[in-house]
Amino acid sequence: MSSNTNVTLNETESIRNVTSTLKIQQESTEAWTIIGVTGIIANLVLFLSIISSKSLRNPSHIIIASSFLVGVLFNGLYILPRWAAFQYFYQYPIICTILPLLGAAFLFNYNLHQCFISMDRYFAVKWPVKYRRSMHKRLYLNIMLILWGFSLLTAFIPVMTFRSFNSKRCVLHSGNRLAERINAYWQFFGWFFFPFITIIFCYSQIFHMIFGKRRKAIVPNVTASYRPMQLDNKKTINASIQMGILAFIFIVMMLPYTCVFIVSEIRRVAPVSPQVFLDMVFITRYLAFSYPAINPLLYGYFVDSIRYAAFDRLNLKQCQKLDIPKTSQVNSA
Repeated sequence: MSSNTNVTLNETESIRNVTSTLKIQQESTEAWTIIGVTGIIANLVLFLSIISSKSLRNPSHIIIASSFLVGVLFNGLYILPRWAAFQYFYQYPIICTILPLLGAAFLFNYNLHQCFISMDRYFAVKWPVKYRRSMHKRLYLNIMLILWGFSLLTAFIPVMTFRSFNSKRCVLHSGNRLAERINAYWQFFGWFFFPFITIIFCYSQIFHMIFGKRRKAIVPNVTASYRPMQLDNKKTINASIQMGILAFIFIVMMLPYTCVFIVSEIRRVAPVSPQVFLDMVFITRYLAFSYPAINPLLYGYFVDSIRYAAFDRLNLKQCQKLDIPKTSQVNSA
């Protein structure tokens, strides 16, 4: 018992010695407030625009609307209290303990939504006829409920198992190193690695099918009856390409922080100096946590149907009078 105590005291002292020599960047309350408020407003406007528009009530837009709702909650219940007003909420141990778990749940849920959007586009391109016949709103609503429930349940596993919940102090880590490390590995492979791999696979296959079939279409020996995949639906193709661009931006913004976060959680020796590593955490966290606020702006720019619905919601109907071809609508019909 005494030996374990000595080891803990020695490790604590060494951590203090290392930390005292590092320059820890101060979080900007103003920057996090801007990110949080922008994320709430942008996601809420597009969420209300989709659910109030009769023309957007299809399975594909159900997924997108659900992801916007995740963005509202992520910014409102995590970004603002955890980063913009942490000095206030830190005084309440229960809230201080729950906030990181809520952030993990919403971030996991967000990643699952991006993953499912890529799968939806993959099925729409590979099996267009079967997709139109079998994909219904009720099915997608059930899938969304599963994603929400699964992400919330798995995020709170630590406080339900190995991480004790204390109403008098903020608990962010337990003394069980093995359990914490297993949880970190699960976060990496289940929460990030699997969605990223699925997104990359689906869109690489989509682009291969789209551009591969276009090349074959110009070959004179290809018969007209050889059409295993009906890629003549321009709306589906354009929507898939645009979702692929959004997925690429998602990976670029999320992946750096994911790697840095997992390294810090597993507590492996970083390949760079501790000071550089802390700076990397600081920068990549801003980049990753800004994506849920930027994502609705990207949808409004790339997807005409969502942009027009937002204009209509904001009573900017004069913007819809522009003669712009609607070739970038996410269409699941």
